[in-house]
Amino acid sequence: MKRVGRGDHFFELGGHSLLAVSLVERMRQVGLHADVRALFITPTLAAFAATTGELSQANDLDDDIAEIRL
Repeated sequence: MKRVGRGDHFFELGGHSLLAVSLVERMRQVGLHADVRALFITPTLAAFAATTGELSQANDLDDDIAEIRL
């Protein structure tokens, strides 16, 4: 895979439920708060980021940048 864009679908790219749980846990480890259910409801990067962004702002994390490696 060359590039993953903000409109790409997590599950169409090969994501699955265990990987989704792992991703959300890694996000929590770096201080981001996300709900794994949100990834199933909004499986594109842009849509998922919008749901986590609301939680991040509520926790004063909107200025933080985190790199999450799968």
